[in-house]
Amino acid sequence: MKCKYCGNNLGIEDAVCPFCGKKNDFASKHNKDMAEFKEDYDSTKKDVLQNSRIFNGFTARISIIAILIALIMATMIGFSNSYEIRSERASKIANADIEKHRARLEELCNSRNYLGLYYYYSINHLEYSDKLDDFDMISFASTDYHSTLYDLYHLFEYNDYEDVNEQIHDIAYFYDNICSLREPGSNYEREHSYNELTTPYVTDMCKHFETLLQAYFQLSDEDMKGFTDLDKARKALILEEGWNNVNKAK
Repeated sequence: MKCKYCGNNLGIEDAVCPFCGKKNDFASKHNKDMAEFKEDYDSTKKDVLQNSRIFNGFTARISIIAILIALIMATMIGFSNSYEIRSERASKIANADIEKHRARLEELCNSRNYLGLYYYYSINHLEYSDKLDDFDMISFASTDYHSTLYDLYHLFEYNDYEDVNEQIHDIAYFYDNICSLREPGSNYEREHSYNELTTPYVTDMCKHFETLLQAYFQLSDEDMKGFTDLDKARKALILEEGWNNVNKAK
């Protein structure tokens, strides 16, 4: 390493520079860290030796490592099994009232209450159900719709985001996500997650989205013309310009 005063080489443990005699601050911290490490190491080593009468040296260390690996694997298996059990239980609960859930989701869609749909889906853990595939794309869109409302609220009402540009780019990203769900993007979506109602509802959600953006960022009709077809970077740029104009007017 180099001395920060004279630029000559000095060792990491040199207390002072052999060329200019200035104190090596890094060495002081390094020596302190090494002393603490050695103290911890010696303490751990002493405990291992005291509690181990069978193994010693290399064999003892290998055994400890093997035990730790076994414990980690057992924990991972336990978490995996626990997740599967919870998922199966949640699926049974969701499917037990599937007709009630379906009726409520249809009611929320028909009333264009997409925020209510998001909360109903989340509270009842309907993502675990395998009998509501035709609502998947609408549910995905409502999640981005909720995230956008959250960002808009904090951006304009609280103004508590440190990185405003990042949040604006997130909003543009969420909007793109919703628009992309108007039509199925894969064979799986065409077969399992798409029906004749998906496009009208998601398209309507996009219109809601555009109205929110135009109102919050005070964008003109000209700004919104062809907005859907712009790439995310261009969308974000328009929103940033709107944000700057809104704040200048305050």
